[in-house]
Parts: sequence; C-alpha cells; structure tokens
Amino acid sequence: MFKVKNIENYDLKNFFINISSQISIPADIYQEISCDIKTTNKVNTYDIAKNIYLNSYLKNIKNINSNSFFNLKYHGIKARENMVLITKNSLPKKQSSLINGILFGEKSGISQDTKENLIKIGVYHLLTVSGLHVSILTQIIFFFLLKFKINKKTSCIISILLILIYISITGFALSVVRAGIMSIVHLLGQIFYKKSDSLNSLGLSILIICLSNLNSGINVGFWLSISSTLGLLVLAPKIRKKLNPNFKTKNKFLIYIKDSFITSISVFTMTLPISLFIFKNASLIPPISNLLIIFVIPIIIIISFFLIISRLLFLPEFIYMIFNVISGIITNYIIFVSELLSGPM
Repeated sequence: MFKVKNIENYDLKNFFINISSQISIPADIYQEISCDIKTTNKVNTYDIAKNIYLNSYLKNIKNINSNSFFNLKYHGIKARENMVLITKNSLPKKQSSLINGILFGEKSGISQDTKENLIKIGVYHLLTVSGLHVSILTQIIFFFLLKFKINKKTSCIISILLILIYISITGFALSVVRAGIMSIVHLLGQIFYKKSDSLNSLGLSILIICLSNLNSGINVGFWLSISSTLGLLVLAPKIRKKLNPNFKTKNKFLIYIKDSFITSISVFTMTLPISLFIFKNASLIPPISNLLIIFVIPIIIIISFFLIISRLLFLPEFIYMIFNVISGIITNYIIFVSELLSGPM
C-alpha cells in the first residue's frame, strides 16, 4: 500500500493505492518514490475502508528519497518487526505466528489451516488487536509504576505515552485506535479528577476515527469492534448483576471463569446481528469456543510481552525460558481447542 502525494498533470493527492510488482521495490517503509504505474482492476470495499482507491502495476521507478527516518510511524513499524522477530526466534512457527497475531495483529505467518479453524469456531477476532490488549497493557504499566512509588498522576501520563507508542506499533489499527482513545480519555479523567463515562468515550473515539477517515464506517472489523465493546459496557454488567447473587464462591479461578463466560456471551450476543447480516450465517460453537479460549488470552498477552521484554533487556536466560515454555503451552492449547471444535461434530 502506498500513499500518493501527487500525480503529474492531475489535481489529485493524499490518497492510497495498491502497487503490485514482479520485482522487489528497493525502498523501505515510508520512503518516498517517484514511479510510473499502470492501473489495473477496481478496488473492493475492504480497500476503500482503508482509503485505497486504486490497484496498479509498477512499470518503473524514477527516484527514491531517503526521509523515512523522521517518520514516527516508521519507527513504530520497525519496533513491531523487531518484536515479531524475537517471538519467531523463540518458538516454532505455528506458535510464534499465533502469538504475533494476538499481540500485534500480524496474521501473515499464520497457516491457512489455523486461520480456517479459528474462523470456523468464531474466535478469529482474537487475532485483532483490541481494547483487551490496551486494557492489559495499561494495567501492567500501572502495576509496575505504582510498585516503584510513582504517583498516580505521573503514572497516568506515562501510561498515555506508552499507549500511543503501542498504537503506533500495531500500525494504527482501527480497533486499537478506538480502545486507545477510550483508555486515554479515562486516564485524562484521573489526571484532572474527573470521572469519565465509558459510553461517551466510545462515542468520542468513533467520532475521531470517522472524522480522520470517512470510509471507516464500511469496515466490518470496525463495526465488530464497536458492537463487542458495547456488549462489554452495556450487556455484561446486566448479566453480572443477575449472576452474582447466585454465585457464592470466593475461589478466584472460578470467578475468573465466570467473568470469561460473561464476556463471551456478551460479545457473542452483540456481534451476532452483524455476523448474520454480513456473513449470512451464525453458529452455536462461538460461545463454547470463546469460553474455552478467551480466559487464556490475557495470560498469553502478558506472558508474551514479558518474553519479548526479557530479550530486549537481556534478562537472565532462565527467566526468558520460563516465559518461553509458558507461551508454548498456552499457544498449543489454543491450537488444540481450535482443531478439536472445528472438526466434524
């Protein structure tokens, strides 16, 4: 995907195009190139949602400008590439590709069989970086900052900066931008001693995203992200209110399972109308598969982040190996469940 700054003899600029080529283009991400292209077929709805209006074929390259170093998005993507490489070097391909999909939305390395299995059982959305990731990241940051006796206001400011960095690393995916805006509004509320409203924060994030890209509304993933968030904000509290009086146990694991069940049912219920309308089908397997898988997702996100951090900070090998083994066990579990439920029933 390339952003067009201008076209000779045309008053068109600042839109995106797809360029295909039989040879590799000797340019890094966010470098400017001058080239001749030939237009090919029309773009689809998915491309338009990303502001891509043209498919083309590269004829020749005239010039390449090396000014990508000063682009913040460039450094975000380079950071992601380095982190993806760490997991690739730490685990077998099937496991590392799944972790990279969960952490960064990087789906290119995931095998077709695994993709099809995850789609069949209705948990492919877990490979879309979402509010869950941002929430977990914020909680981890807060935990360690408070452990180091850093005051709450400063912790909020640092958390906001790290959320912005994470949004950049994930390539400004719509679901992450939405979740990031909601988290930042909540943190700003704590800084200025104002209580933020989650529904208003969701509305604000949708407004900002749509103003920045008027075609966001035709992105199915964007609608699924919004509806699942609505499920967590509106439906989940009502289900929890109904279940809590009858749920007497103080066992933390059982409470965790109960919350995972509520999350699964809430998200499934709110995304069902969109699935029926867009994909023309629905299955009863997703509530089961989400219940079996969704409770390990926060764990794999935390462990995988620590796996990467242990390598970046050159921590002792035994610490790295602990995170490595746990990551492998959890990813094998996710793959096992997806293969089991996607088979003939």
